[in-house]
Amino acid sequence: MQGERLRGYGLALTAAALWATLGLFYRRLEGYGLSRLTIVFYRAALTALILFLLLGWRRRDWLRLERRDWLLFAALGLLGVAAFFVVYIHAIALVGMGMAAVLMYTAPAWVTLLSIFFFQERLSGVKVVAVLLACGGCALVGQVYDLASVRLKLLGILAGLGAGLTYGLYTLFSKIAQRRHTSWGTLAYALGLGALFMLPLQPPSDLALAVTTPPALFWLLMLA
Repeated sequence: MQGERLRGYGLALTAAALWATLGLFYRRLEGYGLSRLTIVFYRAALTALILFLLLGWRRRDWLRLERRDWLLFAALGLLGVAAFFVVYIHAIALVGMGMAAVLMYTAPAWVTLLSIFFFQERLSGVKVVAVLLACGGCALVGQVYDLASVRLKLLGILAGLGAGLTYGLYTLFSKIAQRRHTSWGTLAYALGLGALFMLPLQPPSDLALAVTTPPALFWLLMLA
């Protein structure tokens, strides 16, 4: 039990460290003329492609869906992936990566509140305190005490909170999906459908630039 807990902590720290490197990848890829919208599209599409190839080779049964599953996975791809990526990159552009990341990590508070409606979970005293602390932290990060600053950053703050909400929805929809499907299969379909929903937003010139610029394609694969 102790070993599993330590392994969980290690994975969480590794995930946080990898997440912190995203800004470096974005800056590198923007140097090749790619927009962040195109970068996140390729991030989802290439990761989904890799997962589908690996699972199709090793565990094809993990990719099996029934007709009743498609609506849930469409919601997961649209709200949990496409909407999350779009609002998050806008938050980064408006208030910077640091503040955007902090606001995005309000996701657990959103999950706590939404779980009341999705799973009829009870709101315990500990959860209430956690939500209030999260809201208080966001208020300090957003500098709500400085009205002039709030007016300047309002759209960015809303986009950051939107990223937290959509990331929370991804968590909830994934939890529902994993009652019948594996986490890897769920991730593959979520990213693949999310990429499809983002595809109409992509300028054709940006899509072509990414695949005709070998260094950019290399860094996109590293990002995936």
